[in-house]
Amino acid sequence: MVPNSYINPDSIIAVSLTSNKYVLDHDDFKEFKWVDGASLSLFEDGNWIADLQQIDSLSGYYYSNVYPKLGKEYMITGEKSGYDKINARTTIPSDLADVEIVKGVNRQNENGGPSIELTYAIKDSLGADFYEI
Repeated sequence: MVPNSYINPDSIIAVSLTSNKYVLDHDDFKEFKWVDGASLSLFEDGNWIADLQQIDSLSGYYYSNVYPKLGKEYMITGEKSGYDKINARTTIPSDLADVEIVKGVNRQNENGGPSIELTYAIKDSLGADFYEI
């Protein structure tokens, strides 16, 4: 099983759960099978806070009612018969960068559609940088 999630303080924690496949498997190349009926638990700083619930069996999405907090570590554990147990963890940094959009220019992309070119400045403290834009 493979958990996929993007957590942000303004949204509840949700996870999509799919089966893994061999990297050279070209059958259904673009399709990963949803895993339903798994048991997923959510922990904050090592303490259990919720079990994630699958709303319907048509998708492999599992939801909590938890909004992540800055500076906290979150871990998801999961199990289902026939699969190896899984766990994944991440931390929401407490020192967020200050981002300023310096300039925005309307452009045309390679297909003739609209596109915007942004120039931005990131003001943060010294140290390791991990940004997703």
